[in-house]
Amino acid sequence: MISRLTVILVVCASLMACVVPALAAWDLAADWNETNPNGVWEYGYLDNGAWSVMTKHVDSFWGMDQPAFMLPETFEHPNLFKSVGLAGTNIPEGKVGGHSAPPVVQSGAYGVKWTAPYATEINIAGGTWIAMPWTERPHAVSLYINGVSVISMVDIPYSYDAANQFTLAAAAGDPSILQNIAIGAGESVMLTVKSTHPQDGVWVGMDLTISEVPEPGALGVLSTGVIGLLGFAARRRR
Repeated sequence: MISRLTVILVVCASLMACVVPALAAWDLAADWNETNPNGVWEYGYLDNGAWSVMTKHVDSFWGMDQPAFMLPETFEHPNLFKSVGLAGTNIPEGKVGGHSAPPVVQSGAYGVKWTAPYATEINIAGGTWIAMPWTERPHAVSLYINGVSVISMVDIPYSYDAANQFTLAAAAGDPSILQNIAIGAGESVMLTVKSTHPQDGVWVGMDLTISEVPEPGALGVLSTGVIGLLGFAARRRR
């Protein structure tokens, strides 16, 4: 005979499936494509508040078979790519990174832009790291939510790597500003990296994940239903 507890658990699972829809998550590396724009993602360049999509794409650079996006005026610096694991880039396979151009060549910052496909509430996670810290070529990370800077040119410490990243939460100082963010359809999140060395750039890696947050109303309905079922079971036992 099926126990009351089993019935309650089955009903609770059904309630969750009906009341709480599957939540979307967008991951920069997992969603990567050698097209630009790529769905909700754009790979581009921010200069004086103006965002430009990188229109130049190459299958290799500097003798390495590594596809990349770049700006034509950066003297072939591969501004952004998903690593195929070449040792010369020092970016692990499957991770996203790039090589900045020095400020004398590239005055702005390269990065990625995510545009919300609909109104929702999100959490933001991710990080950066300087892939060749021994070069001592400083870089800074910035994060913008719908054009408003929440992380502004924070230096990336040399002590981090792909396995232990300088997280966006650490760069923000207050992790709560990256949580439970209401965002409208067409609004955006931008993550950028910029060389602050006067003459040189270097390889820098980046991760970015945007995750939907469950609606409080849906969770409230679910909680009410579960409490009601438990109360019903208690009354039946009496």
